Amino acid sequence: MTRWIIEKIPSDANRFMIHRQLDEAQAFGENGAAISLSPEILNSITGIKEPSKFIIDGYLDQEGLYRIFDILWWENTELFDSPLEHRKGFLSKWSETSHIKVLPYYRCNDISEIKNAIVELGSCGTDEMYLIRRAEGFYPLDGKAEDWHYFQCPRMMASAGSDKRIQELVDSGKWPELKAEERFELMIQRRSLEPLYPFAPLKTSKKGYRIQELWTLTGVRGLMQEWFQGSATVAVEVKFDGFRVVIHKKGGQVRIDTESGDDISRNLQNLSADVKTLMCESCILDSELVPYDEEGRALGRRKGAEARGSKVIDDSYWIAHVFDLLYLNGKDLHREPYSRRRELLKGLELPAVDLPKIPPKPKFHLHENTVKLAKNVDQALRFAGEVSKVKYSEGAMFKLWDGDYPLNGTTLTWAKMKKSFEIDCILLAKFPAVHKTGPEKGKPIEGNYVWLAGIGPLDESQIPEDGKAHKIS
Repeated sequence: MTRWIIEKIPSDANRFMIHRQLDEAQAFGENGAAISLSPEILNSITGIKEPSKFIIDGYLDQEGLYRIFDILWWENTELFDSPLEHRKGFLSKWSETSHIKVLPYYRCNDISEIKNAIVELGSCGTDEMYLIRRAEGFYPLDGKAEDWHYFQCPRMMASAGSDKRIQELVDSGKWPELKAEERFELMIQRRSLEPLYPFAPLKTSKKGYRIQELWTLTGVRGLMQEWFQGSATVAVEVKFDGFRVVIHKKGGQVRIDTESGDDISRNLQNLSADVKTLMCESCILDSELVPYDEEGRALGRRKGAEARGSKVIDDSYWIAHVFDLLYLNGKDLHREPYSRRRELLKGLELPAVDLPKIPPKPKFHLHENTVKLAKNVDQALRFAGEVSKVKYSEGAMFKLWDGDYPLNGTTLTWAKMKKSFEIDCILLAKFPAVHKTGPEKGKPIEGNYVWLAGIGPLDESQIPEDGKAHKIS
């Protein structure tokens, strides 16, 4: 389960680091420039017997008090590769002085537990800033602090009322009138889940090797080596070529949300009808919706975009590949570990298959995806290769088996590997794709094309003089 640490940053404070080596101490600002320390702080440092060597990070407030919020070195121990919670353990042994103190913090099991943190940490003024960090996170020496989230107090307090506000907007019919960015801001501040009310589907973090978006097995190996430092189990799954939908059921009511919170259930009549027959009174399912044709070919996101319009489409061959259960029969499951959520998902008795057998026409339009559980790096790499070879797979998804489902929209307990790269190119021409088998053999496939593209950028020395197409190696 992902845990979070919340700290209130002192108002109008200057951040800098202090390095101590026995009787010598130096301070460095955020840009690396040296900073002069006041005599009071220097005297406080020399008066500290243990640790005699340290690197600390903190804020100097307007009253001349330096407040430590992190430590990177204690005596002969490097700590920047240690989890934040472990580093906080070292700070708990710090001997405070009148001019150097440890910044108070609050632990929570979910980032949405904001209101409790504010009450615990004190008042909430307009300009006060809060820092939220993952308890398992390392210290970012490269300056890319993707685990660090800064929020001003008003926005944090707003999250406490986000659930109610979304419910009011949906029930009144005003939800579709909101701009996409307004909806997203509300959805990432949810505290709990209830069927028929939108929230932000969980995504991999988009920064760094923690980008959690990998392109090669070498990149996967690096991430898995980090994940398997402890006794971890990693779920490896197919990455489907479709688009994300969250499926809600409550009694006879159905809602199918896109990532932006648009309800497209009216456009997907076969899928909506099947959701009503699920073996539960209420549930919320996370899934990837893949449009297939009558020959069983995955048509990708471009075809899936038709479902986001205003017209009812023929979804006879569309499959929602379900990979998570977040709510079941009155119980919010987003704080449960992934292993428990998958165990409960099996109780819905969905067809468990990654590649649907088409033809014939599917009898049911929700399938449970399959999971391969890796216990070490080599297993994870082998499973990644296997799921990437599944027909129409885009690559592999990796999820920590004990991870929860944060409601802020991003997580570092998921990662994805793609088989394809994004390439800059110039589109030169397009030709209609044709059916290769069946009664429509030789006829164009509506909305599908074969594209001719020029790949670049090229410098002037690489541009062919004859203007003909050339292979670029």
